[in-house]
Amino acid sequence: MPLYVVVPDHNPLHDPISHLWHQSLLPLTKVALLDSFLGDPGPLFDTTRKSPNVYLSYVETTIRGALYAWSKYKVKELKFLHITKGAELMCNGRSREEIEGFLQETFEKSAYNQQGNGQVQAVEKGDERVIVGEIVDLIVRLRWMVPVWSFWEGVSPENRETSLTWVDGSVRGAFQRQFRARSRAVSESGTGATGTFEGIAKLGANGIGGDVRFEKGWCLRVIEKEMGCRIVWTSNLLDHLRFREHGHTAGSPTTEEYPEDTQRTLCVFHHAAFLSYQIGSDVYPEGLIEETLRTLSLLLPSSDNETQDWFLRNQIQYHLDGEAARCKPLPKEQRNIENFRYWRDRLTTLKQAYDRSKPQDKPKSLLRRYLSVLQLNNT
Repeated sequence: MPLYVVVPDHNPLHDPISHLWHQSLLPLTKVALLDSFLGDPGPLFDTTRKSPNVYLSYVETTIRGALYAWSKYKVKELKFLHITKGAELMCNGRSREEIEGFLQETFEKSAYNQQGNGQVQAVEKGDERVIVGEIVDLIVRLRWMVPVWSFWEGVSPENRETSLTWVDGSVRGAFQRQFRARSRAVSESGTGATGTFEGIAKLGANGIGGDVRFEKGWCLRVIEKEMGCRIVWTSNLLDHLRFREHGHTAGSPTTEEYPEDTQRTLCVFHHAAFLSYQIGSDVYPEGLIEETLRTLSLLLPSSDNETQDWFLRNQIQYHLDGEAARCKPLPKEQRNIENFRYWRDRLTTLKQAYDRSKPQDKPKSLLRRYLSVLQLNNT
Protein backbone atom coordinates (compact mmCIF):
# COMPACT_ATOMS: atom_id res chain seq x y z
CA MET A 1 0.00 0.00 0.00
CA PRO A 2 1.54 3.35 -1.01
CA LEU A 3 2.40 5.82 1.74
CA TYR A 4 1.41 8.84 -0.32
CA VAL A 5 -1.78 10.19 -1.86
CA VAL A 6 -1.96 10.92 -5.56
CA VAL A 7 -3.85 14.18 -6.19
CA PRO A 8 -6.22 13.68 -9.12
CA ASP A 9 -5.43 15.77 -12.19
CA HIS A 10 -8.90 17.26 -12.32
CA ASN A 11 -10.25 20.69 -11.55
CA PRO A 12 -13.42 20.18 -9.47
CA LEU A 13 -14.81 23.48 -10.77
CA HIS A 14 -15.17 21.84 -14.19
CA ASP A 15 -17.93 19.60 -12.83
CA PRO A 16 -21.49 20.60 -13.82
CA ILE A 17 -23.66 21.89 -11.01
CA SER A 18 -26.32 19.36 -12.04
CA HIS A 19 -24.30 16.80 -10.08
CA LEU A 20 -25.99 18.20 -6.98
CA TRP A 21 -29.21 16.54 -8.11
CA HIS A 22 -27.92 13.20 -6.80
CA GLN A 23 -24.92 13.97 -4.59
CA SER A 24 -23.50 16.48 -2.15
CA LEU A 25 -20.64 18.88 -2.76
CA LEU A 26 -17.37 16.98 -2.97
CA PRO A 27 -14.61 18.00 -0.54
CA LEU A 28 -12.37 19.25 -3.37
CA THR A 29 -15.27 21.27 -4.79
CA LYS A 30 -15.87 22.83 -1.38
CA VAL A 31 -12.22 23.86 -1.12
CA ALA A 32 -12.24 25.33 -4.64
CA LEU A 33 -15.44 27.31 -4.00
CA LEU A 34 -14.15 28.65 -0.69
CA ASP A 35 -10.90 29.64 -2.33
CA SER A 36 -12.81 31.56 -4.99
CA PHE A 37 -15.55 33.08 -2.84
CA LEU A 38 -13.91 33.63 0.54
CA GLY A 39 -10.26 33.90 -0.40
CA ASP A 40 -8.99 30.55 0.91
CA PRO A 41 -10.23 30.48 4.53
CA GLY A 42 -7.92 27.55 5.24
CA PRO A 43 -8.19 23.75 5.31
CA LEU A 44 -11.56 22.29 6.21
CA PHE A 45 -10.04 20.41 9.16
CA ASP A 46 -8.46 23.53 10.74
CA THR A 47 -10.27 24.06 14.04
CA THR A 48 -8.65 27.45 14.71
CA ARG A 49 -10.51 29.32 12.00
CA LYS A 50 -14.17 30.25 11.71
CA SER A 51 -15.95 27.28 10.20
CA PRO A 52 -17.54 27.89 6.78
CA ASN A 53 -19.62 24.70 6.95
CA VAL A 54 -22.93 26.50 7.46
CA TYR A 55 -22.16 28.73 4.48
CA LEU A 56 -21.31 25.66 2.37
CA SER A 57 -24.66 24.12 3.32
CA TYR A 58 -26.30 27.35 2.18
CA VAL A 59 -24.46 27.17 -1.17
CA GLU A 60 -25.52 23.58 -1.70
CA THR A 61 -29.15 24.23 -0.77
CA THR A 62 -29.34 27.36 -2.94
CA ILE A 63 -27.96 25.59 -6.01
CA ARG A 64 -30.40 22.73 -5.54
CA GLY A 65 -33.24 25.23 -5.28
CA ALA A 66 -32.14 26.84 -8.55
CA LEU A 67 -31.93 23.45 -10.27
CA TYR A 68 -35.45 22.68 -9.10
CA ALA A 69 -36.71 26.02 -10.44
CA TRP A 70 -34.99 25.25 -13.77
CA SER A 71 -36.34 21.70 -13.96
CA LYS A 72 -38.08 22.41 -17.27
CA TYR A 73 -34.75 23.44 -18.85
CA LYS A 74 -31.78 21.32 -19.88
CA VAL A 75 -29.07 22.68 -17.59
CA LYS A 76 -26.15 20.50 -18.65
CA GLU A 77 -23.38 22.96 -19.54
CA LEU A 78 -23.46 25.17 -16.43
CA LYS A 79 -20.40 24.36 -14.33
CA PHE A 80 -19.04 25.59 -11.03
CA LEU A 81 -16.34 27.35 -13.05
CA HIS A 82 -18.99 29.56 -14.67
CA ILE A 83 -20.24 30.49 -11.19
CA THR A 84 -16.80 31.44 -9.87
CA LYS A 85 -15.82 33.25 -13.07
CA GLY A 86 -19.01 35.30 -12.99
CA ALA A 87 -18.33 36.22 -9.36
CA GLU A 88 -14.79 37.25 -10.29
CA LEU A 89 -16.12 39.55 -13.01
CA MET A 90 -18.51 41.11 -10.53
CA CYS A 91 -15.66 41.76 -8.09
CA ASN A 92 -13.77 43.45 -10.91
CA GLY A 93 -16.60 45.92 -11.44
CA ARG A 94 -17.98 44.53 -14.70
CA SER A 95 -21.52 45.51 -15.61
CA ARG A 96 -24.44 43.11 -15.67
CA GLU A 97 -24.58 43.34 -19.46
CA GLU A 98 -20.92 42.37 -19.76
CA ILE A 99 -21.28 39.40 -17.45
CA GLU A 100 -24.37 38.11 -19.25
CA GLY A 101 -22.58 38.56 -22.58
CA PHE A 102 -19.55 36.63 -21.33
CA LEU A 103 -21.72 33.73 -20.17
CA GLN A 104 -23.68 33.72 -23.43
CA GLU A 105 -20.47 33.52 -25.43
CA THR A 106 -19.08 30.80 -23.17
CA PHE A 107 -22.17 28.63 -23.53
CA GLU A 108 -22.16 29.10 -27.31
CA LYS A 109 -18.57 27.89 -27.54
CA SER A 110 -19.25 24.91 -25.31
CA ALA A 111 -21.98 23.79 -27.70
CA TYR A 112 -19.32 22.63 -30.18
CA ASN A 113 -16.59 20.01 -29.85
CA GLN A 114 -13.22 20.37 -31.54
CA GLN A 115 -12.37 17.09 -33.29
CA GLY A 116 -8.87 15.69 -33.73
CA ASN A 117 -8.96 16.29 -37.48
CA GLY A 118 -9.67 19.99 -36.99
CA GLN A 119 -13.38 19.72 -37.69
CA VAL A 120 -15.95 21.20 -35.35
CA GLN A 121 -18.88 19.04 -34.40
CA ALA A 122 -22.03 20.51 -32.93
CA VAL A 123 -23.43 18.86 -29.82
CA GLU A 124 -26.83 19.05 -28.20
CA LYS A 125 -27.25 22.48 -26.71
CA GLY A 126 -28.48 23.14 -23.23
CA ASP A 127 -30.87 25.90 -22.22
CA GLU A 128 -28.34 28.00 -20.30
CA ARG A 129 -28.56 30.77 -22.88
CA VAL A 130 -32.28 31.13 -22.13
CA ILE A 131 -31.80 31.61 -18.39
CA VAL A 132 -28.48 33.48 -18.40
CA GLY A 133 -30.04 36.35 -16.44
CA GLU A 134 -31.20 33.94 -13.74
CA ILE A 135 -27.72 32.41 -13.63
CA VAL A 136 -26.28 35.87 -12.89
CA ASP A 137 -28.84 36.30 -10.11
CA LEU A 138 -27.82 32.90 -8.69
CA ILE A 139 -24.16 33.98 -8.62
CA VAL A 140 -25.07 37.08 -6.60
CA ARG A 141 -27.09 35.02 -4.15
CA LEU A 142 -24.27 32.51 -3.70
CA ARG A 143 -21.41 34.99 -3.48
CA TRP A 144 -23.00 37.83 -1.47
CA MET A 145 -25.98 36.11 0.16
CA VAL A 146 -28.62 38.46 -1.23
CA PRO A 147 -31.41 37.69 -3.71
CA VAL A 148 -31.86 39.82 -6.82
CA TRP A 149 -35.25 41.24 -7.72
CA SER A 150 -36.67 39.87 -10.95
CA PHE A 151 -39.05 41.68 -13.27
CA TRP A 152 -41.25 38.59 -13.41
CA GLU A 153 -41.83 38.73 -9.67
CA GLY A 154 -43.71 42.00 -9.99
CA VAL A 155 -44.31 44.06 -6.87
CA SER A 156 -43.13 42.08 -3.85
CA PRO A 157 -45.73 41.34 -1.18
CA GLU A 158 -44.98 42.47 2.35
CA ASN A 159 -44.08 38.95 3.50
CA ARG A 160 -41.61 38.29 0.66
CA GLU A 161 -37.89 38.56 1.32
CA THR A 162 -36.12 41.81 0.52
CA SER A 163 -34.33 41.76 -2.84
CA LEU A 164 -31.48 43.67 -4.43
CA THR A 165 -32.43 45.76 -7.46
CA TRP A 166 -29.74 45.23 -10.09
CA VAL A 167 -30.79 46.02 -13.64
CA ASP A 168 -27.63 47.56 -15.09
CA GLY A 169 -24.18 48.74 -14.08
CA SER A 170 -22.00 46.88 -11.58
CA VAL A 171 -23.18 44.93 -8.57
CA ARG A 172 -21.07 47.27 -6.43
CA GLY A 173 -23.21 50.19 -7.60
CA ALA A 174 -26.38 48.21 -6.83
CA PHE A 175 -25.19 47.65 -3.25
CA GLN A 176 -24.35 51.33 -2.87
CA ARG A 177 -27.88 52.26 -3.92
CA GLN A 178 -29.46 49.62 -1.69
CA PHE A 179 -27.56 50.46 1.50
CA ARG A 180 -27.62 54.14 2.35
CA ALA A 181 -25.76 55.09 5.50
CA ARG A 182 -27.41 57.66 7.74
CA SER A 183 -25.39 60.53 9.15
CA ARG A 184 -25.79 61.82 12.71
CA ALA A 185 -27.07 65.16 11.46
CA VAL A 186 -29.96 63.55 9.58
CA SER A 187 -30.85 61.39 12.56
CA GLU A 188 -31.00 64.33 14.97
CA SER A 189 -32.83 66.69 12.62
CA GLY A 190 -35.76 64.33 12.12
CA THR A 191 -36.13 65.43 8.48
CA GLY A 192 -35.20 62.15 6.81
CA ALA A 193 -37.99 59.71 6.12
CA THR A 194 -35.94 57.30 4.07
CA GLY A 195 -35.00 54.13 5.94
CA THR A 196 -31.79 52.16 5.92
CA PHE A 197 -32.51 50.89 2.44
CA GLU A 198 -36.23 50.35 1.99
CA GLY A 199 -37.74 53.42 3.63
CA ILE A 200 -39.21 53.83 7.13
CA ALA A 201 -41.49 56.61 8.32
CA LYS A 202 -40.19 59.14 10.84
CA LEU A 203 -40.52 58.06 14.46
CA GLY A 204 -41.29 60.81 16.95
CA ALA A 205 -40.38 64.47 17.00
CA ASN A 206 -36.68 63.82 17.45
CA GLY A 207 -36.38 61.80 14.26
CA ILE A 208 -35.23 58.24 13.81
CA GLY A 209 -32.86 57.18 16.56
CA GLY A 210 -33.01 60.48 18.41
CA ASP A 211 -33.65 59.04 21.89
CA VAL A 212 -32.79 55.33 21.63
CA ARG A 213 -30.64 53.65 24.29
CA PHE A 214 -29.54 50.03 24.39
CA GLU A 215 -29.45 48.70 27.93
CA LYS A 216 -26.87 46.07 28.82
CA GLY A 217 -29.43 43.28 29.18
CA TRP A 218 -31.25 44.04 25.93
CA CYS A 219 -30.73 41.10 23.54
CA LEU A 220 -32.59 38.63 21.32
CA ARG A 221 -33.41 36.31 24.21
CA VAL A 222 -35.10 39.15 26.09
CA ILE A 223 -36.88 40.39 22.97
CA GLU A 224 -38.33 36.95 22.34
CA LYS A 225 -39.36 36.46 25.98
CA GLU A 226 -40.79 39.86 26.84
CA MET A 227 -42.23 40.87 23.46
CA GLY A 228 -43.43 37.44 22.42
CA CYS A 229 -41.50 38.08 19.21
CA ARG A 230 -40.73 35.15 16.93
CA ILE A 231 -37.08 35.14 15.80
CA VAL A 232 -36.67 34.19 12.12
CA TRP A 233 -33.11 33.18 11.28
CA THR A 234 -32.42 34.29 7.73
CA SER A 235 -29.74 33.72 5.09
CA ASN A 236 -30.64 36.95 3.32
CA LEU A 237 -28.45 39.86 4.40
CA LEU A 238 -31.07 42.36 3.20
CA ASP A 239 -33.61 40.95 5.66
CA HIS A 240 -31.35 41.42 8.69
CA LEU A 241 -33.23 43.14 11.55
CA ARG A 242 -36.43 43.26 9.50
CA PHE A 243 -39.18 43.68 12.10
CA ARG A 244 -42.84 42.99 11.31
CA GLU A 245 -45.98 43.40 13.36
CA HIS A 246 -49.35 41.98 12.39
CA GLY A 247 -52.41 43.48 14.01
CA HIS A 248 -50.64 46.79 14.81
CA THR A 249 -49.30 49.66 12.76
CA ALA A 250 -45.52 49.28 13.13
CA GLY A 251 -43.65 52.41 14.03
CA SER A 252 -46.59 54.39 15.41
CA PRO A 253 -45.11 56.72 18.06
CA THR A 254 -48.43 57.58 19.69
CA THR A 255 -49.58 54.07 20.58
CA GLU A 256 -49.04 53.38 24.28
CA GLU A 257 -49.67 49.66 24.25
CA TYR A 258 -50.28 46.84 21.78
CA PRO A 259 -53.38 44.69 21.34
CA GLU A 260 -53.01 41.31 22.97
CA ASP A 261 -53.21 39.51 19.59
CA THR A 262 -50.32 41.44 18.00
CA GLN A 263 -47.94 39.03 16.24
CA ARG A 264 -44.32 40.09 15.88
CA THR A 265 -41.45 38.62 13.88
CA LEU A 266 -37.81 39.66 13.67
CA CYS A 267 -35.38 38.43 11.01
CA VAL A 268 -31.73 37.98 12.01
CA PHE A 269 -28.87 37.19 9.62
CA HIS A 270 -26.77 34.62 11.47
CA HIS A 271 -23.88 33.90 9.05
CA ALA A 272 -21.15 35.54 11.13
CA ALA A 273 -18.34 33.37 9.73
CA PHE A 274 -19.27 34.43 6.20
CA LEU A 275 -19.30 38.08 7.30
CA SER A 276 -15.87 37.79 8.89
CA TYR A 277 -14.40 36.63 5.58
CA GLN A 278 -16.01 39.61 3.79
CA ILE A 279 -14.21 42.26 5.84
CA GLY A 280 -12.26 44.39 3.40
CA SER A 281 -14.48 43.55 0.43
CA ASP A 282 -15.04 46.60 -1.77
CA VAL A 283 -18.33 45.30 -3.18
CA TYR A 284 -20.25 45.92 0.02
CA PRO A 285 -20.44 49.58 1.15
CA GLU A 286 -17.60 50.59 3.44
CA GLY A 287 -18.21 49.61 7.05
CA LEU A 288 -21.38 47.59 6.39
CA ILE A 289 -19.88 44.19 7.27
CA GLU A 290 -18.26 45.43 10.47
CA GLU A 291 -21.49 47.12 11.57
CA THR A 292 -23.51 43.98 10.87
CA LEU A 293 -21.16 42.02 13.12
CA ARG A 294 -21.64 44.68 15.81
CA THR A 295 -25.41 44.18 15.67
CA LEU A 296 -24.83 40.48 16.36
CA SER A 297 -22.59 41.44 19.28
CA LEU A 298 -25.41 43.65 20.58
CA LEU A 299 -28.18 41.08 20.18
CA LEU A 300 -26.20 37.93 21.05
CA PRO A 301 -23.75 38.97 23.79
CA SER A 302 -21.04 36.34 24.22
CA SER A 303 -20.70 37.23 27.93
CA ASP A 304 -24.33 36.35 28.76
CA ASN A 305 -24.57 32.67 29.73
CA GLU A 306 -28.36 32.59 29.42
CA THR A 307 -28.12 33.96 25.88
CA GLN A 308 -25.48 31.37 25.01
CA ASP A 309 -27.73 28.55 26.22
CA TRP A 310 -30.72 30.03 24.40
CA PHE A 311 -28.76 30.37 21.16
CA LEU A 312 -27.36 26.83 21.42
CA ARG A 313 -30.89 25.45 21.42
CA ASN A 314 -31.72 27.51 18.35
CA GLN A 315 -28.46 26.50 16.68
CA ILE A 316 -29.24 22.81 17.05
CA GLN A 317 -32.82 23.23 15.86
CA TYR A 318 -32.19 25.51 12.89
CA HIS A 319 -28.57 24.64 11.95
CA LEU A 320 -27.25 28.13 12.66
CA ASP A 321 -23.75 29.52 12.39
CA GLY A 322 -22.28 29.23 15.88
CA GLU A 323 -20.00 32.21 15.26
CA ALA A 324 -23.03 34.51 15.54
CA ALA A 325 -22.96 34.15 19.33
CA ARG A 326 -19.17 34.39 19.58
CA CYS A 327 -18.67 37.89 18.22
CA LYS A 328 -16.43 40.32 20.06
CA PRO A 329 -18.27 41.90 23.04
CA LEU A 330 -19.63 45.36 22.37
CA PRO A 331 -18.13 48.06 24.67
CA LYS A 332 -20.49 50.35 26.56
CA GLU A 333 -19.55 53.39 24.49
CA GLN A 334 -20.58 51.56 21.31
CA ARG A 335 -24.07 50.69 22.60
CA ASN A 336 -25.33 53.96 21.16
CA ILE A 337 -27.62 54.27 18.17
CA GLU A 338 -25.30 56.87 16.64
CA ASN A 339 -22.67 54.17 16.13
CA PHE A 340 -24.95 52.42 13.63
CA ARG A 341 -25.21 54.01 10.20
CA TYR A 342 -26.68 51.28 8.02
CA TRP A 343 -28.91 49.41 10.48
CA ARG A 344 -29.93 52.46 12.54
CA ASP A 345 -33.52 52.70 11.40
CA ARG A 346 -34.28 49.02 11.85
CA LEU A 347 -32.64 48.95 15.28
CA THR A 348 -34.62 52.02 16.28
CA THR A 349 -37.91 50.55 15.10
CA LEU A 350 -37.20 47.36 17.04
CA LYS A 351 -36.12 49.13 20.23
CA GLN A 352 -39.05 51.54 20.28
CA ALA A 353 -41.46 48.66 19.70
CA TYR A 354 -39.84 46.82 22.60
CA ASP A 355 -40.10 49.84 24.89
CA ARG A 356 -43.82 50.17 24.14
CA SER A 357 -44.45 46.51 24.92
CA LYS A 358 -42.55 46.21 28.21
CA PRO A 359 -44.36 43.94 30.68
CA GLN A 360 -44.18 46.59 33.40
CA ASP A 361 -46.38 48.87 31.33
CA LYS A 362 -49.32 46.46 31.51
CA PRO A 363 -49.87 46.61 35.30
CA LYS A 364 -49.99 50.39 35.05
CA SER A 365 -52.70 50.12 32.42
CA LEU A 366 -54.65 47.63 34.56
CA LEU A 367 -54.28 49.91 37.59
CA ARG A 368 -55.71 52.84 35.63
CA ARG A 369 -58.69 50.70 34.60
CA TYR A 370 -59.22 49.52 38.17
CA LEU A 371 -59.18 53.06 39.55
CA SER A 372 -61.59 54.22 36.88
CA VAL A 373 -63.99 51.42 37.84
CA LEU A 374 -63.78 52.41 41.53
CA GLN A 375 -64.48 56.01 40.62
CA LEU A 376 -67.58 55.00 38.68
CA ASN A 377 -68.83 52.85 41.55
CA ASN A 378 -68.39 55.69 44.06
CA THR A 379 -70.41 58.12 41.97
